[in-house]
Amino acid sequence: MRLIGIGLLAFLLAGLALLLARSEMVGQSFRAARTLMDGPQLRFETPMAAEAQRGADQAIILRADASAPLVLSGFPAYQGAVFHMPIDARPTSGYLQIDATSQVLDGVEGVLRISIDNTRRAEVLLHPGEAVRAVRIELTPADIARAQLVVSFSLQGTGANLVCTNDHSVEAVVEIETTSAVFLSLDAPLETPRDRVAGWGDQVRLEWTGTTDTLIHAVSAIRLGTNAIIVPEMGLNAQEAQAAIDPTAAGVSRPQYAWSDAMAPEGGLLGLRRFQHSHTWRLRYDFTRAENANRPSVLDLAMLVPAHPQGADWQVTVTQNGRLLSHFTGTADQTRIGARIAIPAAPGPAHTIEITLTSAFLREGECNDGPELLAEILPETQIVPSNMLFDDPVRALSLALTADVTVSTPRTLNTAEANVAADLLAALLPHTPINAAQDNATVTILPRGARIAVSESHWLVFRDELGALSAQPAAAFAGQEIQAVSLLVHMPEDAA
Repeated sequence: MRLIGIGLLAFLLAGLALLLARSEMVGQSFRAARTLMDGPQLRFETPMAAEAQRGADQAIILRADASAPLVLSGFPAYQGAVFHMPIDARPTSGYLQIDATSQVLDGVEGVLRISIDNTRRAEVLLHPGEAVRAVRIELTPADIARAQLVVSFSLQGTGANLVCTNDHSVEAVVEIETTSAVFLSLDAPLETPRDRVAGWGDQVRLEWTGTTDTLIHAVSAIRLGTNAIIVPEMGLNAQEAQAAIDPTAAGVSRPQYAWSDAMAPEGGLLGLRRFQHSHTWRLRYDFTRAENANRPSVLDLAMLVPAHPQGADWQVTVTQNGRLLSHFTGTADQTRIGARIAIPAAPGPAHTIEITLTSAFLREGECNDGPELLAEILPETQIVPSNMLFDDPVRALSLALTADVTVSTPRTLNTAEANVAADLLAALLPHTPINAAQDNATVTILPRGARIAVSESHWLVFRDELGALSAQPAAAFAGQEIQAVSLLVHMPEDAA
């Protein structure tokens, strides 16, 4: 038996030696297999690449708003990303690394185009099937000297089965992974608060201390329009967070009416649209985000359309939250379409008005999409406010809590629950000063699973299944386990 064991050991040692001797061959085989499956790892150089000194400090800069997925679907498709450059530690060289996952149907010819500040810097040919590609783009001195690196993505190509209609299926989907980042060499370590915030993708990360003070600083950052999040460790303390936030920031301005931002020139409602059969404009508004809670009274709609090239009439449909408000027609030679449409009061704070313009042109044959049509909602389109105010328990609580509000935080609250609590406080108290308290607090934060025994003057504030802010009498939940992180609000006696 000893001889058999010695023989097996010798065989294993010989195999290991052979493997080490051929390690380069194994590595080449692995790289060849990966290239076959995923394609080569592409690198796009530039003749003016920035160079760093030996031993320079290194940093990884994440893209801003990395929590939002970056997905391009169909042809064509467009997306963009922003990377904030550090200020105190100045970059000396670097490169942009883009990790992309693609899903492409057989027979599709497509390309992923990557541009920096509207200048094309890389193109990646899409392979059929599922593939992971990595693209490295060397940055120029002009790139790293900017305050922000603006990267745009474009998906271009043609489908496998060319059809005559625009209503075809999605031939390719490309996701820009969250591992995509800017890798920099710096002339100093990335250690100041504002540089660390830039490295985190313009995100203020507050280290959780388990106290109300951290929540107060998180709410203050949210009020200023900062992307703030509470983390268990390796975050900023209160003083560092205050230094990282722009001291000139005036805070998030609330629109005059709920629909003011949607109707603004930069709101996306105005501008020329091109289509072949119909087009829908969506106007979303939320009363909880406005300074004045006046309900809308009338939609004064004005549209500009060229004469229909095929002599077909126009049909206009206006709905609110999926319910019909108005439907009317326009003649083929009519270039201006307008109407005054009454907007009834609807329950809830958030609403969507949809305006759909449809051509009555009858398409005959399989390959007849009809002519290209143009339409534009004119700037004189407006929503006239009414004298009726939107009111619900959330707004009543917010208006009642105008004096200094004290908040009590349980020691068992974890970082995930603390982030929810900060969001609730910022939504309920957009302007009211907040202070910490141990006893007789105006607002008590309740983690999931907490049980309450309250009086009639208490309200429970939480987000419902749809994410909308909700306030209900706390007495209805007495003795029950709370299913979501909530705020237990004690209404002032003069407002109860």
